[in-house]
Amino acid sequence: MTRRRPVVSIGLPTFNHAEFLPGALDTVLGQSFGDFELNVSDNASTDDTWEILQKYAGVDSRIRLIRQRTNIGMIPNWNTVRDMSCGEFFMWVGDDDLYDLDYVLILLETLRNVPSAILAYSYVRLFGPVLRREYLIPSQEFLGEIGRLPGLPRQPHCVYVRRLLLLRGAGIPIMGLFRSDALPRTPLPEFRVLDTLFMPIMALRGTFVFVPKVLLQKYVPGVEDIVDRRRDPIPSSPRDERTWRRRLRHLRRSAACLSTFLPELIRSPLLTLREKVEVLPTAIWAYLPAQVRRHLSLTFNGPVVSRWE
Repeated sequence: MTRRRPVVSIGLPTFNHAEFLPGALDTVLGQSFGDFELNVSDNASTDDTWEILQKYAGVDSRIRLIRQRTNIGMIPNWNTVRDMSCGEFFMWVGDDDLYDLDYVLILLETLRNVPSAILAYSYVRLFGPVLRREYLIPSQEFLGEIGRLPGLPRQPHCVYVRRLLLLRGAGIPIMGLFRSDALPRTPLPEFRVLDTLFMPIMALRGTFVFVPKVLLQKYVPGVEDIVDRRRDPIPSSPRDERTWRRRLRHLRRSAACLSTFLPELIRSPLLTLREKVEVLPTAIWAYLPAQVRRHLSLTFNGPVVSRWE
């Protein structure tokens, strides 16, 4: 039987989040725009996540499930749901986030009204036990820097790429709606924050459209939750051996990220040669291991690092 192509493919990577998963599923499946598929990859959860997913899949035919036999890591799990998609548009959703019921509809209409854009995203309200006040992202500072606030001159596209590389108040555009044909189909390498690698690459491929509405509420877990859900447990090896192995792994990840980003930077039709040269030091800085960046910051005492940023 031929698989019908939906307008929108939604990917939900999940791991051990049975407490919040029903809320996320309810707001996704209750969208006012209904022509979508929901592809879910359970990353070998040990709680009730899989049972909850089976229950929802039994009553909604738009859900397609896959269960990993072992934990494959966060980014490979995100790659999995992307590879399962076949819609004209694609979006990732979080297993602990809450969505406005017009989320897909508003972003879809925005993209269709701006044919040159490859992504539409909105304000995100953060909530959770570690926050003392309400946060909205993207921040006003970030929107001002890139010239997206009324009365401010619009900044060159390279400024936006550099801000995304540094993740300074950029928000969470990775949770927006993409044109599927603009997405890279090769597996993304492991990195400490997926947004730092993926979003600058997308910004080199096309422009983004920002919707100034709060359409997504994102859960920010407590410290205990982060420890409980850690996807890369520390191996039980001697401390010295563990340290050099970890450093070597970080260096390999940094090299993989640079080797993924640089060809995209060279091929980008949105930047001039001069702008590409300006972006390059920022990319190198962003993808260095955190310990190396801290060491350089202390060594140069700020001025050189500030210029790179």
